[in-house]
Amino acid sequence: MNHCQFLTYGLLKIFLKEVINQQLDETNKLLCSYHMKTVVFWVIQQNAVPLWCPQNLLAGFWVCFKLLLKWVYEGVCPNFFIPQNNLFLSKVHGSAQRSLFQQLHGLYEKGLVCLLQSPSIRSSITDVLYNPRLFICTDNDRIMSECDIDVELFKEVFRNDSVTTKTLDLCTPLNTMGRMIGSSLTQFQVVMVQKLAATILQSTAFTLHNMYTNTGLNKQMYIADRMSCNMLKLAAKFGCISHMAYTAMYHYKMSRYREALSVIELTKVKLAQPGLMYMKNVNPERHIDTTLAQTALEELQALVHYDQGLYVNYMCRDISWEILGICQQMTGNLQAALHSFQHSLTQFQWNGIQNATQMRIRDLHIT
Repeated sequence: MNHCQFLTYGLLKIFLKEVINQQLDETNKLLCSYHMKTVVFWVIQQNAVPLWCPQNLLAGFWVCFKLLLKWVYEGVCPNFFIPQNNLFLSKVHGSAQRSLFQQLHGLYEKGLVCLLQSPSIRSSITDVLYNPRLFICTDNDRIMSECDIDVELFKEVFRNDSVTTKTLDLCTPLNTMGRMIGSSLTQFQVVMVQKLAATILQSTAFTLHNMYTNTGLNKQMYIADRMSCNMLKLAAKFGCISHMAYTAMYHYKMSRYREALSVIELTKVKLAQPGLMYMKNVNPERHIDTTLAQTALEELQALVHYDQGLYVNYMCRDISWEILGICQQMTGNLQAALHSFQHSLTQFQWNGIQNATQMRIRDLHIT
């Protein structure tokens, strides 16, 4: 360490002793000076501070504090010399971890002013923090919002969530999940394991159904049916809301149409919740006001009609016209809906929805 890096470590130790460890009894023994030293080592290793000098002391402290906040959120503090060793493993987990994160995040939201809570530091930095001519770069704009984190998490889950083998013995995601269960997992890893479990259960349920269909063995078919239903229920519990659609499809294949419709209605209710994520897009709100709904429909109609590939590429045009038609049908404009469904059939059928579109057209003629 150079002189400035050592000062940063000292500043973190004082902040830990006089601020962090003085707020909550539940968290006052979770962090120690070795954690602070580890943070400084990793910040130096990552070149996160361009220039270590006394003028950048507060900026360097803030970079270290943000890394500490990130580690507490994830529940992982990698040992600098043996990165596989998690220094948080014995204490920072469960409710204690959540309390510590909330405490640190509250300090983070105050910015560098949180240093004024330390009696030893306050007298030295008050004039600096309140100097209107002084600017300290804290790079707060580089902190990702929760929404952006969710999008990136979804991308990672989507990339790794696939079952391409018919034999579970060779199923890589299943083997991966088996290794992860029982170990100390971060919040992100828990989500990944749950999604893998849902995908494996859903795939296994239909594989089991296909194995015993038309075998003539009624008892085995009944047992397989019960097992498949239970697997799909678990998949819907652990996975995305859309996993419920697989349960509906399974009931439909088994000619249990009333159960299928019941699951679909429940799925529609869950999909109506605000703040849902569709693929990699977050839906921040749901317009249920009539005026806003009409405005949204008009904007959608203009987009689908006049877009030249800027927002709706050719692979999405069939389903875009389909969605427009469904919206028009819901508002009672059946003629416009028919026009949109017919346009959907003329587009490149990337999404393979032509049968559904033709069925909707027939339903329009019936009504």
